[in-house]
Amino acid sequence: VEESEDAEEEESDLSDEEQRSRKLSQTLQNCGDVLERPLFDAIFWRKDSIDSKEIVSLVFVMGLNTKEQEVVGFVDLQSRLREVVSVLELGSCWLLPNRFDLTFTNVKTQKLVLNQTNVFKFVPGNMCFSEFYVPELKLSIVPSPSKAKLKGPNAHLYNVEQEEIICQLYKKVIFYDIQKKPQLTHTVTMLEQSTKS
Repeated sequence: VEESEDAEEEESDLSDEEQRSRKLSQTLQNCGDVLERPLFDAIFWRKDSIDSKEIVSLVFVMGLNTKEQEVVGFVDLQSRLREVVSVLELGSCWLLPNRFDLTFTNVKTQKLVLNQTNVFKFVPGNMCFSEFYVPELKLSIVPSPSKAKLKGPNAHLYNVEQEEIICQLYKKVIFYDIQKKPQLTHTVTMLEQSTKS
């Protein structure tokens, strides 16, 4: 009885979102083939922000396919999540790049595929780095393992944050999240101007 009271007390200290995540995690543990927890959490936390159009997320993924061949690519997370009816569909290989993603390379077979999605357009021309245009935001992102860069007429209005997730199945997973910079309210702007005067 004491254990269940402790569990209830601990659960009441958590936010609604944390409680929902914990219950979902317990459900997923009983389902079998699912994404590793850190990767699942990274996607789960982004889903609401993507749905509400607060962020646009590009993911670099490197891993082994079912034939043990290394595959590498950029995944448009918005497009991938659009196809998901239930988070229970997110099997362990769900994020692995395939020929329908923004970019896909099978290192062994040297197969390279470049696609356009509704969110990202591949910008051809530079052999040294990848660049993707986001028409809705009127900017381009140049992802890199160390620091991504935004370019274009609206780049100054946005930030890009990147997060690398360490997991066992995938060799490398880096999320590039583009979000609008917070804007100062009119009152704050007026206060700043008055202090300068």
